[in-house]
Amino acid sequence: MSILDRVKKGEILDDIEIYDSHAHLGKWYCITMRESEAQNLADIMDRMHFKRMAISSSLAICCDFKKGNDCMVKALANHPGRFFGYITLNANYKDGLIDEVLRLEEQKDVIGLKIHPAYSGVNVTDERYQECFTYAGQKKMAVLVHTFNRGDVSLLGKMIEKYPDVNFIIAHCGAEDGVELTAEFLKQYPNAYCDLPVSFAPHNTVEYIVHNGDENKIFFGTDAPLFDYRITYGRVLFADISDEAKRKIMGLNFKKCIGLPEKD
Repeated sequence: MSILDRVKKGEILDDIEIYDSHAHLGKWYCITMRESEAQNLADIMDRMHFKRMAISSSLAICCDFKKGNDCMVKALANHPGRFFGYITLNANYKDGLIDEVLRLEEQKDVIGLKIHPAYSGVNVTDERYQECFTYAGQKKMAVLVHTFNRGDVSLLGKMIEKYPDVNFIIAHCGAEDGVELTAEFLKQYPNAYCDLPVSFAPHNTVEYIVHNGDENKIFFGTDAPLFDYRITYGRVLFADISDEAKRKIMGLNFKKCIGLPEKD
């Protein structure tokens, strides 16, 4: 029986490993959020049978990146085996970026870096990030970068090309008008990946990125708790793509990208 038929019957898909590659910890003050702390996220995972979730701190993105990163590390420690963590960097704190990476990258379950150019007001090509990207390449760390249009994806493409040892994740697939370029980059660059969460969901985006990009480099992600975690879940499981592609997207691709064994 296909995955879609099983979903329609209301079956629990406990044979599919689900890894949420893109979620947030803590309140985002311009969006109504009713469940934003680590235990709320753990409850979501239990409800939806997610195995693990990769989080970055909302506080670190919007305000104090060091304090926010400490909250992320605390969540990892308080919920062992549930979360992975991204170290959030903000180039407005010019003198502390590489020090922040060195301070935290040895923490258990920290898997990479997070950059949000739109909220920091500093684009991903800024020289202040370059030392961190070089280090990420040496340590084989993933770098998740927020993108929300073709221009964002184009700028990130410069870094994808410049740092071939860094697995760059094109967050939101470029969202508004960046999906086509994202698909091109997935085919063009071995170190280009993308995730699917978005605050609005244009029709057939999942199908497009699978058929025109690379189904081995696409990650399931929810953007929880900013947005309802069931949105991307439904978009993938109801998509007109193969069951093999669905299994890869829901978790297997992300595991491979961050170096987890096939059986985790």
